Amino acid sequence: MGDARTMKTLLVNACWVFGANIFGLAVALTINTLYARYLGPAGLGWYTLAIYLPEMAAILLTLGLPGANIYLVGSGQMSAREALANSLGLGAVLAFAVGTLYLLLLPSLQSGILRGIPLSLAALGTLSLPLTLAAYHANSILQAKQRLGDFSLVKIVQGLCCLAFSLILVVALNLGPLGALVSYLLAGGVALSVICWLLSFSFKPSMLFKCGTLKKQLSYGIKGHLGNLMQFFNYRIDILMVAYFLTPREVGLYSLATLMGEGLWHVANAAQTALFPHIASSRESGEVTLQVLTGVVAITTVGAFLLFCLGQPLIVLFFSPAFMESYGAMAWLLPGIIFLCYGKILAVDLVGRGYAWGGTMGSAVALPFTLGLNLVLIPRWGIKGAALTSSISYGITSLILVVLFSWACQVRYRAFLTTLNPWHWGRLCLQLARQGESAWHPDSKGGAST
Repeated sequence: MGDARTMKTLLVNACWVFGANIFGLAVALTINTLYARYLGPAGLGWYTLAIYLPEMAAILLTLGLPGANIYLVGSGQMSAREALANSLGLGAVLAFAVGTLYLLLLPSLQSGILRGIPLSLAALGTLSLPLTLAAYHANSILQAKQRLGDFSLVKIVQGLCCLAFSLILVVALNLGPLGALVSYLLAGGVALSVICWLLSFSFKPSMLFKCGTLKKQLSYGIKGHLGNLMQFFNYRIDILMVAYFLTPREVGLYSLATLMGEGLWHVANAAQTALFPHIASSRESGEVTLQVLTGVVAITTVGAFLLFCLGQPLIVLFFSPAFMESYGAMAWLLPGIIFLCYGKILAVDLVGRGYAWGGTMGSAVALPFTLGLNLVLIPRWGIKGAALTSSISYGITSLILVVLFSWACQVRYRAFLTTLNPWHWGRLCLQLARQGESAWHPDSKGGAST
């Protein structure tokens, strides 16, 4: 009975996030179709790199506080107002300091990673640093309170605003990469304003942090932050190495390949968002996580097969033949996309149980492979080499997390075989369909029987 109710709650929450993610994916594909048509591979590469380093800096500067907020607020150890105030206050100080340093270093970066990008465009991209950092912190409070409907609403608003601004600045005014960047920044500002407005109904957001309670957040957050950084580098160092060894054109081609392939992660990301605060507050058995994982793997695998079969005509139809080279890289990414479903779901389970170092272990083992293989394969095979490296790295990360999860939850390895069994996928779909119907219609016969 408890497990059934748990799955219903997780299903409803995951559906909110998944629905917003699918909507966001549709909007992102629409926006990138516009960018592909109006910017071309080189212009798309300029836009990607202009926001890439500031966003990477934002992830570095979170210091694990979003995860700590979800855990501490979700488990009742800290108030939401205090957690957000500490996060935003420290984030503002760090964003100002690092943003200033980045602007000073821009001329030297133009001879390497940012080669060929206009200095003004790269400088404007610095504004994404404080916006992204603040959004990470504010969104973590919505997740901690399991207000996933509001969390999803913010994503939808941001996507629609970015699309609207892109139609005006990129399509109507033909401002090129500059219009794309300004659209991105304006949409991020609107989204952050909406989050603050939603939170204001519960408390008045502040930026005055208290050192005593901030230490508590940092002591938890930093434990998992190293893992987050390693995980991020495993996911994203390929773009920087493509930029270093190749040209902005190849960056544009590769960014489109990752957009298409990693679009399949919206299922896993939705499950992560719903599962993390739930595990943190209830410490459910590993069986619940395995059920979630099975559904995620099933949907992702079917999606990867369809994308492999239909990828080439989709690229020609939506993005133009100029991006056909993206298909080869996307195909090499697909096995890794499936592999990392295990890493994503099992990592949030471990962190939710207090094993903040769980994600660190998997990423630490995989990172040397990521760096070494990229150095060898990108100069030889170009963007296909970067994609193959990513797939290998994702597989290693997930293998380590399977071992850690089995140890932490006393789950046998053979239990993971069910996550790959198509027959079990069908049974789980029927079970979730029945639970979903009673979750949305609690007065129905199915709901009463539970």
